[in-house]
Amino acid sequence: MLRWNQSGITVAGIVAKSGNTSNLFNRPHGLVIDFSTTLYIADRHNHRIQKWPMNALTGITIAGQANGTAGPSVSDLDRPTDLAIDSTGNVYIADSWNHRIQFWENGTSQGSTIAGIITFTILY
Repeated sequence: MLRWNQSGITVAGIVAKSGNTSNLFNRPHGLVIDFSTTLYIADRHNHRIQKWPMNALTGITIAGQANGTAGPSVSDLDRPTDLAIDSTGNVYIADSWNHRIQFWENGTSQGSTIAGIITFTILY
């Protein structure tokens, strides 16, 4: 008989604390683990995708703005909810409030829209 381990450990972020620094999240949503056991997290309310190598204490912003600001440009995200990583490290992002799917080539600082069109501007 198999049983679930009831004792979990935090592998990214700080328990019960949100923020936009590289070691914190604000309502994380989707995540992916690649073949090298690197964790990729859609940090929804920080409008970014964070990369967390195994045993790291901080994340690296690979899509969106590291300071947590949102926007509609090719270098911005607005409440990303999910993501996928391909075998070469390219990222596909469900950029929910921009109503689009963004493709971020591995190592680039901006994405390109591969599905969806922004039909209005959200004012903050």
